Amino acid sequence: MIVELDGEHHKEDGQKNYDEERTKYLESLGHKVIRFNNIDVLFSTDSVLKKIENEFKE
Repeated sequence: MIVELDGEHHKEDGQKNYDEERTKYLESLGHKVIRFNNIDVLFSTDSVLKKIENEFKE
């Protein structure tokens, strides 16, 4: 599993396209990719950790 933490620059069009292509590539190699916004990680840490935990259960 790959956990990506995205800052504000990931909302820009060019970066969004790059992220999507990178995610597709990583998934083609058999990796599960999940993304979180930095703000969520900082202010909703328990929720983020729960989501990561749930991904391992699937």
